[in-house]
Amino acid sequence: MIYVRRNANGQVTALSLNQDAAHPEAMQETAPEAIAFHAAASDELARSDLALARVLEDLMEVLIDKAVIRFTDLPAAAQKKLMARRSLRTERRGVNLIGDEDSDTV
Repeated sequence: MIYVRRNANGQVTALSLNQDAAHPEAMQETAPEAIAFHAAASDELARSDLALARVLEDLMEVLIDKAVIRFTDLPAAAQKKLMARRSLRTERRGVNLIGDEDSDTV
């Protein structure tokens, strides 16, 4: 059993494992509303993860460009991933029809 909070429109806005004043209504974990809310929250988190990954990629570039760290200081797996991302971004720029240099900038 989970407990939910709803907004003025009756939409689920939060889930909790504990019943309290903020989460008064009991609901089965398998209820369509609970599943939909969880899926939407998971999608939002996944989008945030992608944006943060881009920030970290850009941070690595800055640190390397400013010689704070050397590319070769990174583990081989990290080097390989950064090179793969750099290659994908370069290829993407080559086929960009809109004209943005890098449309996925955060």
